Amino acid sequence: MAVLEKRRLGRIGHMTSVVMYGGAALGEVSQEEADRSVQHALDHGVNHFDTAASYGDSELRLGPWMERLRGEVFLATKTERRDRAGAAEQIRRSLERLRVERVDLLQLHAIGDMRELDLVTRTGGALEAAVAAHPQWEPEPPLPAIWVRRLSFNAVGAGSDQEWLSEEEGGGEAGAGRSRVLGTDGL
Repeated sequence: MAVLEKRRLGRIGHMTSVVMYGGAALGEVSQEEADRSVQHALDHGVNHFDTAASYGDSELRLGPWMERLRGEVFLATKTERRDRAGAAEQIRRSLERLRVERVDLLQLHAIGDMRELDLVTRTGGALEAAVAAHPQWEPEPPLPAIWVRRLSFNAVGAGSDQEWLSEEEGGGEAGAGRSRVLGTDGL
């Protein structure tokens, strides 16, 4: 059985499989179907799993696996909420559904234009919840039991407004579409 090649994931440095597992496919399948699919991916060397709260039951289907494999795989999830309170609640819920205490990458999902970017970066926006989710940052009020190692914006769709996420300036490192990974020193 062929095992997938691994490459360094941008500045993150994780040696990730060249194919990531897109959890959206698990949104409407049984746990049995999900188990077969995840096991097949693992058998072929996939070690990067990507999901989102908006992908139906995907996080629930990955949960039993992530609980066992947490230290062995790179795990990314997303929030499409634009306000701090909504994003914080969605992050908490994602961690519960995934049965983990942390994810490696949290993406502010589907930032398609400057209006949405303004929504997530304004005072009270989702970026505040994402920053609060990182243990090295000390927000007020603190958000206990949430831990993310990296944060990125995730832009999908076409449009000139996405120039703020150019690859020349560090984009394209993780996730679908173009992403800007903000490490612990990025904010």
